[in-house]
Amino acid sequence: MARIPREIELLIVGINREEVSRKLKALRAKYHGKKNLKRVTFQLARSGAIKDTKSFSKNDSYHTSWIRVRTDGRRATLTLKEQRGTGMSKRKEYETEVGDFASAVRILRMALPGSEYIYAENSRETYTLDNAEITINKWPYLPYTLEIEGSSERLVNSVYKKLGIREKPSPNLAVSDREFYKLYGIDYGKIERMNKQKLDRLLGT
Repeated sequence: MARIPREIELLIVGINREEVSRKLKALRAKYHGKKNLKRVTFQLARSGAIKDTKSFSKNDSYHTSWIRVRTDGRRATLTLKEQRGTGMSKRKEYETEVGDFASAVRILRMALPGSEYIYAENSRETYTLDNAEITINKWPYLPYTLEIEGSSERLVNSVYKKLGIREKPSPNLAVSDREFYKLYGIDYGKIERMNKQKLDRLLGT
C-alpha cells in the first residue's frame, strides 16, 4: 500500500530573525540560501473554521483544501494540500514539478472557473538541521515566521526545543492571506489589488 504523503510542520509566528539565525549558526545548521517566491493559491474547500486562531483547541471538524502553483524563478511546482483536523500531522500534500509557472496558472484558472484564487510573494531563507527543513519566511508588512518540517512529529518537536525559541508554536491552520493580514489589522484590499496587477503582468493579461 502506498504511503499517504503528509506535511508534518510546525509554524512559529513573530520570531526575531537575527536571534534565530544566530542560533541556527551556533547549531551548525546547513544554510541553503534565500529565495524570492511567487505563488497563486486556488481555494477548493473550507469548513469548520476555528473561532480563536491563537488557541490550541483541537478541532477535528476543520477541513480545508487548496491547490498552489509556486516558483522561485528557476523551478515551478504544482501542489495539492488537504487538511482535516488541526493536529501537526493532519495535512496531506501532493506535489509535482511543472514546466512553466504562468501556463500552470492559466490552466487552473480555466479548469477551476469558480475557485477563489490569490497571488502572493514572499522571501524565504532555508536551513537543514537533524534532517529537518527550517525556513524563515517574510511576507510584506507582516512579522517573520519560522517553519520546521520533518518526517515525524517527534523530529519536528525535537528541533523546535533545540532552537530554544521563546515564541510558542501557532495552531496548525491554513488561514487565508486575507484572514492572516486581518489578524494584524492590515487592510488586505490594497495588497490584493497590487498583487492582482503583478499577476496580470506575469500572465500577460
